Amino acid sequence: MSNKKFIVFYASEDGEHKFDEKTEEEIKKEYLSEEYPTPVFDKLPDIEFCGRGILIIDGKIVVPIPKKVVKDWSIG
Repeated sequence: MSNKKFIVFYASEDGEHKFDEKTEEEIKKEYLSEEYPTPVFDKLPDIEFCGRGILIIDGKIVVPIPKKVVKDWSIG
């Protein structure tokens, strides 16, 4: 097994959603156990109604550099 990281989108039945970076070994250990396997989505699910499952993405997260830095802001 390699140390290559995959992006994992996880959704639980109670509405919890999270993105994480995991190796293949971590994904198998945390999500694909034989006793309680997590379903694997074959496409990006509707986040509001997706149910329980994971989406495994082979890629990387790219954060763009802002063109303008906002230093002062307020809400409402």
